[in-house]
Amino acid sequence: MVQTSVAKEWDCMVSLLKKPETNQSSFHLTNGVTAVLPFLVSDMHRSGVLRVLSCLIIEDGSFHPDKERVFNAGAVRVLIRSLLLFTPKMQLEVLSLIELIPNT
Repeated sequence: MVQTSVAKEWDCMVSLLKKPETNQSSFHLTNGVTAVLPFLVSDMHRSGVLRVLSCLIIEDGSFHPDKERVFNAGAVRVLIRSLLLFTPKMQLEVLSLIELIPNT
């Protein structure tokens, strides 16, 4: 029950970030990336956090599928810097996410 609720909450966050660009700007301005990073250590929250980070890194992929994707360098930079905060296992998981982004 709790895992289902948590998954739906992350779905809502992802949905909001895929909407107007102002939502992503607000998320960045309020240090949203820094706020969600600690949730990466939780098995229950990890997939939701990774989906949120993916939305922030890929800016135009869902709106212009026929064009080349535009990546948000600021979000990638924050994500790479955050690697220093995590265990080697978590670092590998985040790096794996980064490798998958161009293919999504």
